Amino acid sequence: MTKTTWTPENIEQNPSFSGDVRLYSHSGLCNRLRLIVAYKHLSDIKNKQIEFFWVKSPQCNSLFEDLFQPIPNINFTDLKYGARVRPKQTATKLGLFPHDEKIKNKNHLIFKPVHSIMNEVKEAQKTIGDDYISCHIRRTDIITIQKKYNIEPPSDQDFIDFIESHPDKKVFLATDNRTTQEKFIKMFPKRLAYACVVQGDGSKRHPKRTTSIQDAVKDLFVCIGSTDFIGTPSSSYSTFIENYKKGQHE
Repeated sequence: MTKTTWTPENIEQNPSFSGDVRLYSHSGLCNRLRLIVAYKHLSDIKNKQIEFFWVKSPQCNSLFEDLFQPIPNINFTDLKYGARVRPKQTATKLGLFPHDEKIKNKNHLIFKPVHSIMNEVKEAQKTIGDDYISCHIRRTDIITIQKKYNIEPPSDQDFIDFIESHPDKKVFLATDNRTTQEKFIKMFPKRLAYACVVQGDGSKRHPKRTTSIQDAVKDLFVCIGSTDFIGTPSSSYSTFIENYKKGQHE
């Protein structure tokens, strides 16, 4: 299938993008942000307003305004989890719009954490130092997705090799798995930094990370501020970090 790139020249050919855009999502944090990035490009080209029905769900239990500063031309409507909405245009009907990689990366820069979270990011960076690397190791709910699509998950050794290839740098670790966190703390006790103690370990009792979404955003932007990064393939969280970092340098 040929991938279509929507540009100012051919955007009028897209019959789906007419009128203001209403989006709905109850997915995880970075899947929501990725959705906004895609539609923001089209909204800018055609000067359309976006209304995002933001659901506080188990996957993302905070409102957008609790996490990020306002974005021009995007209104966020709080929607109770389980409620049904019939927006004119939804993510499930239209999917993610493909577009130029540079535009996509640049559009990630529209997300700026609220001051309280950004202050925590700066404090963490002050503790680590200016020149540090970062890792995002996702080990809990992502395993189901990787098995479904036959994606080979990275091993702990892949991340260890990355860390050891930067022997003189501090390491910031973002992970959803307590066992992984404890292992890397023991391996790199003088070099490793992390935002908080993780509770989830992928077991039936603690299947997912149980720390706050605010901590997840803090981790996100500490990773973005690193000089080098390695993430988990198929994780929207890792992909967001990679795209944001590219956007800063394009």
